[in-house]
Amino acid sequence: MLSCLRGILGTDLLVGARAVTFNPHFAHFCSPDAEDSALGAEVEWEPLAALLLLDSFAPENRLVVLNQALHHVVQYDTAVWILRYDQPSSWATNDLKKLRELKARMVANLPAKSLILHDIECWSYAKWDSKPSHFNAQLWLLCPSSMQAKSLPEPLRVQTLLGNWHERHYDFHHNTVPITQHLKAHRNHQQDSLRFSASGASDYFAGTDGSGQRQSERQGSGFVVTKGEILDPILEFSSPVGGPFASTRVEAVALLCLLEQVSDSLIPLTRLIVFIDSLCLLDILSRWGRTNFWPGPKDVIHFDVLLPLLKILRRWPSKLVLVKVKGHTGCYHNELADEQADKGCESDAVRLCNGPQKYGTLHLRIHPALRDLVSNEHARAALPSDIAPNKSILRQVVRANQWRSVRLRSTIFARDLVQTEDGSTVASIISKQKDSEIRCWMQAMTGTYPVAAYLKRIGKVPTNECQFCSSQQKETFTHFMSICPRFHDARVAAHNQIRECLSEALRKVLPKGWVLHEETPMSRTGLRLNPVPTVLVQNSGRPVQESDIAAGSMHLGRWQPDLLLVSYTRRKIAILDVSRPSDIWRERLRTAHQDKLHTYEPLCQALSNYADSNWEIRILPWVVGTRGLVQQCALASALEFLEVPRGNWQRVIESTVQAAVTALVFMHRARFSHTGSNLTLKPTLEEVLPLRGTKRKALNQGGNFAADMVCFKRMAANTWRR
Repeated sequence: MLSCLRGILGTDLLVGARAVTFNPHFAHFCSPDAEDSALGAEVEWEPLAALLLLDSFAPENRLVVLNQALHHVVQYDTAVWILRYDQPSSWATNDLKKLRELKARMVANLPAKSLILHDIECWSYAKWDSKPSHFNAQLWLLCPSSMQAKSLPEPLRVQTLLGNWHERHYDFHHNTVPITQHLKAHRNHQQDSLRFSASGASDYFAGTDGSGQRQSERQGSGFVVTKGEILDPILEFSSPVGGPFASTRVEAVALLCLLEQVSDSLIPLTRLIVFIDSLCLLDILSRWGRTNFWPGPKDVIHFDVLLPLLKILRRWPSKLVLVKVKGHTGCYHNELADEQADKGCESDAVRLCNGPQKYGTLHLRIHPALRDLVSNEHARAALPSDIAPNKSILRQVVRANQWRSVRLRSTIFARDLVQTEDGSTVASIISKQKDSEIRCWMQAMTGTYPVAAYLKRIGKVPTNECQFCSSQQKETFTHFMSICPRFHDARVAAHNQIRECLSEALRKVLPKGWVLHEETPMSRTGLRLNPVPTVLVQNSGRPVQESDIAAGSMHLGRWQPDLLLVSYTRRKIAILDVSRPSDIWRERLRTAHQDKLHTYEPLCQALSNYADSNWEIRILPWVVGTRGLVQQCALASALEFLEVPRGNWQRVIESTVQAAVTALVFMHRARFSHTGSNLTLKPTLEEVLPLRGTKRKALNQGGNFAADMVCFKRMAANTWRR
């Protein structure tokens, strides 16, 4: 996007880019961080036409920056183009008001879903694929009407020149006149630097790539060829590919088709340079035929492609160079080849290289209707391709049908674990637990956990009332896990186990710049807190004192969420609190999520100073059911706000689910440690109700409960030591 604007507007100064994200097509840049001056950033604006990235500056500094832009226009008699992201906020309203005061004109507007943004993880994962924007992007021109700058492009033509950004653009690879020293240095250190060598003008360059869709068993290959410094392809190709589903196969087919078509086209080659992103293919080609190389079964099944490829490589008449590049990192030919491979994957044309056929008296194939049925039902057991061994086909079809049959059952186990995504995580990790833990979990998942309600139903006890408290309530699994006051301290210990596990997991994967406070009062976090109305705290369900009610407002310095995460560089505050509700009814997971949002609303109000300064303050409920059921989308949203690398999301979620299963077993042991204890001192119902929702206030009922607390702490410590 910036390279396109550089070519259209002719600006040489980029204002608002950090040294790491600086676009080398610009000759000069100014950074919002003064420390970048040591890395080449200009301290003062050069007397040149400038492109200002307004959103790169802190909201409270934008008015000053806009005034500086006006001073630049008046002093140097040049234009300043302002690019801003039109995300609704109070600061955005102030920015628009200031732009109108300066008599700036909006000359272009790119609608939402334009491919102009990059993922926040593009640096850590080296993935430069652009992604759609959520809001419009606007381009403004700050140029007084009294100024006559004939060299400026007509504002009405800028929108037309920008074109449609709902598809990929490659303006970064086009040359600007003159080519800056920054761009020369950038190109000399890229993976495809051979394109810019002295002999590159007479060379031919090509990129090959493959694409595949695992769910539909579709795969395709593609390539492009260019000559010298000309970026427009002189040869393009895309086609679907048959045979075993494997990335090595589609990459090999792409290279084979490239060499065959280049050879048939009779192009007078001096040197052909091919950019390939498959290290596995290059390794096979370089080692095949050596005495110390023995191809494995997964390589041999592609022999129908590898053999002709090796033959054509050995008789290639001119110089051929195969260059390994990393995919999705901005290599021009690799990006074009990736587009062609995607087209081939979606194409309904005849497939190339259908692969070896099975020989024997019985050739099993999966009916297309069954494939469509399993795909539509989103079965977790993927079906293999038809060329797979008969045993593999039978095994996977049996697994798929077993999964489908379980989904059709109306049992508690099928309803909670298979028929919903809430149970997918615990289903994938439960096999890692101990046998005793699995048995306890299975009892909870099948509705056969030995609480009084179940034992009364099967005739083992005369009454279904809870024998551990005097509330005379029916002892269900939910009563035991969430209500019974006798196990209040055990529930606190189980909750703390999950919190500690989550804290440990986050410390390992959080990006730099986050400060994590665990079980810390807000007064000790260093954050500024405003008094909040007492009514707001009462409405959230928190208890308040009579003095606070009389005063009308109160301070929240004593509040301590499970985890408080602060990032001063990102201007973010996350209030992360663990909830462990009974998940017998899955709706309780959603209710617990909403309850946490409602409970911590007063704390967000107390942090309003930061919200007014354009900080993002988010309440992140971390809800894990007593049996390990979770809402994946809610937890993923929390990790996304914390900017945890996407590859670590599942590991964090699985660790807390495992902790929830361990906490379930801990509660089970706590329950049966009370079997022979003295149950004469039972709290009343009036004493039970105030304890609901309190995590840390221990029940004070004399010696028995003090001894219980010591017992629970000892059991929690022993659980983690094992």
